Amino acid sequence: MMRSISLNISYYRKQNKLSQRQLADLIGLSYSHMSHIEAPNMPISCSVEVLLRIAAALQIEPSLLFQMR
Repeated sequence: MMRSISLNISYYRKQNKLSQRQLADLIGLSYSHMSHIEAPNMPISCSVEVLLRIAAALQIEPSLLFQMR
C-alpha cells in the first residue's frame, strides 16, 4: 500500500509542477523526509496528518493517494 501512496504522491506532485523540496516546504517537512516518503522501496511510514497535508498542498482528495496504479 505504501508503494502505491508513494507513486501517487510523486504523480500528483509532478502534475502540480512541484519539486520534492517545494512540496516539503509547503507541508512543513524536511526535504529528506519528503524524499523518503516518495521513495517506493524505502521502509518509512507517515501519519495520516502528513498525508492530509500532502493532499491539501496538491489540491487533491486524500482518497486519490490510496488508489492503486
